[in-house]
Amino acid sequence: MTELLHAGMVIPASIGVCCSVGTGAWSTPATGSAGRRRVVLAGAMGRVLAVVAALLMLGAMVDMAFFAGSVPGWAGRSIAWAAAMVAGAIVVVLTARAAGGVTQLDLHRALGLVVTAALVVALHAGAPDLGVTASSAHGGHATTSSAPVIVAGAVAFAVYSAWHAVRAHRVGSRVRALDAAAMAGMTLAMLVVSIPLG
Repeated sequence: MTELLHAGMVIPASIGVCCSVGTGAWSTPATGSAGRRRVVLAGAMGRVLAVVAALLMLGAMVDMAFFAGSVPGWAGRSIAWAAAMVAGAIVVVLTARAAGGVTQLDLHRALGLVVTAALVVALHAGAPDLGVTASSAHGGHATTSSAPVIVAGAVAFAVYSAWHAVRAHRVGSRVRALDAAAMAGMTLAMLVVSIPLG
């Protein structure tokens, strides 16, 4: 079961990298009051950030799935992964604003980074319990007071991702639909890892 859950985290994160490379951008730069050069530069930066953000999430999933229990220092690494993802979310929003405005795709990616960061921190080895026993490869979990907020946020994001996937599919953007569906799957797999199954 644990191996399936790990695959449920790593495979969708890998799909996210492929989709980010495949789409080439989170959003099309808008033409507005911003100078043309700044808009073009921000659009190019958004394309790079799409891949960087997906690689951050994949790196965190691989680390958590395969090295958290066997390589010392997971608690520190989880905080570093989370900090990098939150910083990435902020840069995504700022870059999108510079490119003409934050689109649904930009918002989805930024929220995905924040939710993934929260779940990674919740699953780090030094915190009290959200559910998994200490013998788990993931150690301890979110504090009791933060657990409902983390669970609610993760579920809300998974639902939003599913809605985003359906919406993207309806307009013919299969790669973006697959990316959003993969984010929903990765979020739910991380949530299942963090909640006791019995």
